[in-house]
Amino acid sequence: MGNVPSGEGFDRVDALKHQLSSLEQKLASIEAQHQRTAVWPSQGGEGGGNDVQICGAHLRCRRDVRVVVGPVIGKVTGATATVLLEVSDDAEVTCFACLADANCPEGRVVASCTRRLRARRPHAFHLADLSPGERYLVCFGGVSRADAETRVGQFTSHDLHDPTTRVLAVSLDRPEQLLRGQPNQWRALAERVKSTTEPVAAVLHLGCQVYGAPYFEDAWLLLRRFHAQGANGGGGGGGEGEGDEEGDEEGDEAEEGDEEGFGAGLGADGGGGAGGGGGGGKEPKHVSAREAVEARARERLRDAYRFSWNLPYTRDVLASCCNLMLWSDADVYPGFTIAQELRGDQDFGEWSDLAAAGGHTAAWQRERHVARTLLRLSVQVYREYQRQLWDPHTESLAALEEEFAGAVAESAAAREACDTKERELSLAERELERARERGEEDVAARAARLLRHCKKDMAALVKRRAAAESVELPPALAGRETAFVLLGGVGVLLLDMRGNRVQVRRSSTYSRR
Repeated sequence: MGNVPSGEGFDRVDALKHQLSSLEQKLASIEAQHQRTAVWPSQGGEGGGNDVQICGAHLRCRRDVRVVVGPVIGKVTGATATVLLEVSDDAEVTCFACLADANCPEGRVVASCTRRLRARRPHAFHLADLSPGERYLVCFGGVSRADAETRVGQFTSHDLHDPTTRVLAVSLDRPEQLLRGQPNQWRALAERVKSTTEPVAAVLHLGCQVYGAPYFEDAWLLLRRFHAQGANGGGGGGGEGEGDEEGDEEGDEAEEGDEEGFGAGLGADGGGGAGGGGGGGKEPKHVSAREAVEARARERLRDAYRFSWNLPYTRDVLASCCNLMLWSDADVYPGFTIAQELRGDQDFGEWSDLAAAGGHTAAWQRERHVARTLLRLSVQVYREYQRQLWDPHTESLAALEEEFAGAVAESAAAREACDTKERELSLAERELERARERGEEDVAARAARLLRHCKKDMAALVKRRAAAESVELPPALAGRETAFVLLGGVGVLLLDMRGNRVQVRRSSTYSRR
């Protein structure tokens, strides 16, 4: 009856759709070329910069906004692409995807995405409505003219009808170990990914995208110094959370929630550093000293990416094709999921004997908190620069984590308030008993009134504590670090054996499994 196998029929439909898409692109290029009568004149842009036109995109430039990292091309499909960028100041930046072909050699804008970027925070642009099998150029408006002209990326959208898929793999990038005279493999790789005759579908980065150990150690020292100041009476790090000898997850919450204890611990050193972390050098005034020092530590961890990903040939590779990344321990700290000194659930080092003899010491609590804080910050930075390249939900995960951390802090504060009120209640009961024994009616009456108030406050605090401790860990934060990406006709399954060893505890910190 002339029936055609179903698979062959679908292939013909896909081929026809591909031909129609190519024809639509050609017609759009011809129309853009006819409409372009003259090149836009250079005008003063926002912030005093000059505008520039690249591949048909009119880029309004700002002299004060510099590119810190990027562009880094992330996940690319036949119709979408993800591009990562980090800038020096808060700014509204537009990412353009442009197409230049024989019908429109000067180029035309095919897709764009505008976002408000926070200073010194990597953000992802998600470009849509692309056509498969096309070579696109990526440029940015809202940055300085020098960066608009030089920070340009390119990529080829995947074509499911192309029988050939070329994938390169790299790992263990240690630029400081490259000696004078040795060949730089990044240079050869950059030349290869820029080739248009045999385009590379993707580069797989399989660990040690950055060597994070030196930066991790700096952040570690910063946090330990801050917490040691609190232990020595400086008002920082330790607080009441260090005196909790239970050593369980509830004790961790006390450490997380003890913001008052962190209040004045930075001194002159910490006060100046609060403006340099996290938010790109502009910390809000209400940020506590603990949050400020954690922001400085997080900023130091980000410096690993800012150094490695701005090396000339490395930057060219990251900006020239799809990059998929799977971290290893070297991206954070060698053996960070099994390192004894980073284990947050056991005694270690010089404090092990003390802990065995007298329970959880203050020093043990302090080191445990530092270790878990470092792991939490390291995972956050990894998500910002690497996971964000293929996971569009990274920013929502960060928001969920901040919200959950706030709930945990409220739980810890409620428990500490209950403990304080219990001590007041015990004192009031003893005072009432002594007053009655001595026959001091006035003192007994005052103690009785205080006891009634304490019991009333205690009942309210118990309800507050129960409500705070009922908050459950959002399921999204307990997800596994996996991804499946289709590159043309080849599927790539990324299984993260490191990230799966790090879990979010109820204290919203990270520890090894």
